[in-house]
Amino acid sequence: MQFELTASSILQEAIARYIVPVGDPALEKLEFSAGYINEELGDLDSERFELVGGLTQVMGKWQRVLFLKVNRERTGFADGTSQDDLLLIPGISYASLPPNFLTGWVRSAAYYLELSGSPNSLGSDASYLRFYSRAERVWPLGDPWHLRLRGEFGTSWVNDFSDLPASQRFFAGGDRSVRGFALDELSPVSVQVNPDGSTTSQRIGGEHKVVASIEFERDLPRNLRGAVFFDAGNAFSDWSTPLEYSVGVGLRWRLPMLLIGLDVAQALSETDKSPRLHLNITQVL
Repeated sequence: MQFELTASSILQEAIARYIVPVGDPALEKLEFSAGYINEELGDLDSERFELVGGLTQVMGKWQRVLFLKVNRERTGFADGTSQDDLLLIPGISYASLPPNFLTGWVRSAAYYLELSGSPNSLGSDASYLRFYSRAERVWPLGDPWHLRLRGEFGTSWVNDFSDLPASQRFFAGGDRSVRGFALDELSPVSVQVNPDGSTTSQRIGGEHKVVASIEFERDLPRNLRGAVFFDAGNAFSDWSTPLEYSVGVGLRWRLPMLLIGLDVAQALSETDKSPRLHLNITQVL
């Protein structure tokens, strides 16, 4: 049994997990969890209770998870209104495993795929299908240089986007997304006209998400590594929406199991923005 508490200015959560080994306990498990999550996503507030049951199995170089989630969520909007949704979400995910996953997690590549949905026929308040994927890989270019590519892609098919709760929408921007922009800053914007004639803009999330990053790194003494990078991406509901992009430099510290670094990124697609500092942590070495 596990209990987890997380608290920050944008995320507070409490989760209890009960794990049952099945078959080979190093390769398979049943996991049941109950959690409360209160999270800021763009200009939306997501307060939700989740019950999750999942079967995790190692299949060669991949880890598969079959899961079923019950999500009771209240989405709060910037104008003070809210929306309540009850979702029953079945899904499947695949994650790549490092070659030595039983003794350590050092890897040169990581891939993740997830397909989930919540049809009205199961009693859900929203009917949709959602696909999400991310990938990161490092190639040696000849000592001491490395090339790192990272990307995310998400898309959803939904009858009525306004029915989607905040946690099922896509946002971009932040440390592991498009650097130079704040966390979840990149999103479609809804403009509301107030009774006094003024307007209020709120980032409401999108149906799709695309993020790509290219990074050149050079090994330095004392397990340090320098980097220069270019990021591009956005979250949107219209495929004609242009991507935002940025450039930056960073310094990494290589530990046995992690690469920890600080990046300074400057948005190029929005010239009025100042440089931003980002924390970069990855197990892809």
